[in-house]
Amino acid sequence: MPDHDRMAVFRRRIEAMLAALDGEDAKGRDGQRTVTLDRIDSGEFGYCVDCGEDIAEERLTLDPGITLCISCARG
Repeated sequence: MPDHDRMAVFRRRIEAMLAALDGEDAKGRDGQRTVTLDRIDSGEFGYCVDCGEDIAEERLTLDPGITLCISCARG
C-alpha cells in the first residue's frame, strides 16, 4: 500500500478515536452538572430530561442526581 494511502487510513482511525473521546467528554460534562431540587418541587423528579420516560428506581437509588434514563444515557 502506498504511503499516502496508509497515512489516510491512520488519519481516519485517529479522527474516529478523537470523535469517540469527544463523545465521552460530553457525557462526563453532563454528569457533572449541578443538580437542582426544583425538579422535585415541580414534580418532574424521576423523569428523563431527554425523552420524558421514567428513570428506573434502581438507577435513582444509585444516584438520585441522575437526569437520564438508561436508554438515553447509552445514546
